[in-house]
Amino acid sequence: MFIFTYGTLKCGFPLNDYLRDQKFIGEAETEPGYILYSLGWFPGMVKSGKKSVKGELWEVFNIEVIDKAEGPFFRRTLIKLKPPYENESIEAYLYLGETIGKKCQFWRNDNV
Repeated sequence: MFIFTYGTLKCGFPLNDYLRDQKFIGEAETEPGYILYSLGWFPGMVKSGKKSVKGELWEVFNIEVIDKAEGPFFRRTLIKLKPPYENESIEAYLYLGETIGKKCQFWRNDNV
């Protein structure tokens, strides 16, 4: 299964160790229609707006470990990526929590 990461699971970030036995595919970007909210030390991606989000694509062999790391405020959901991944089945963790009062902004320059 393929997972799009956009925050703390990315290379060089605090939760990337959860992906140590997985396969890094490369950099990727969502189709327009997603936005990142700043949730403190981590971001949350929501299907909304007209922007794209830059991140990384990983092939994951043990998804249960990553599900546990993401916790109850995120749900794995099918998303659309820009070429060359537009025809692939890709999932990302979308934020389920409240966004009212949260800042809709760049998170370490990952929104486009």
